[in-house]
Amino acid sequence: MPTEEKALYAMALIAQESHAVPTPRNYVEAITSPHREHWIDGMVEEQLNHWRNSSYRMVAIADLPPDAHIYPSIWAFRTKCNADGTIKSFKTRDNIDGRQRRPGMTTID
Repeated sequence: MPTEEKALYAMALIAQESHAVPTPRNYVEAITSPHREHWIDGMVEEQLNHWRNSSYRMVAIADLPPDAHIYPSIWAFRTKCNADGTIKSFKTRDNIDGRQRRPGMTTID
């Protein structure tokens, strides 16, 4: 096999391997994944960014007003790849679960 063909074959194998990393659909799948360290690192970084940017703050449930609406959050996961198919990063996002919202309910800024 010529050298150029070998290089293309190797790149194809790398691309196959990187796409073989399953994307978790939820938190439990992420922390039980063989790549859990990467997903956990991404989740920690996401939480730190929220704290740094003052995107939200922790409040004790006892301190909430009785009519407060609590929205749970959900994690979104994605694997980013380089042009050659190798894994570039494991991306995580912490999002408000909008499925819990009802008409007329608002969030506090």
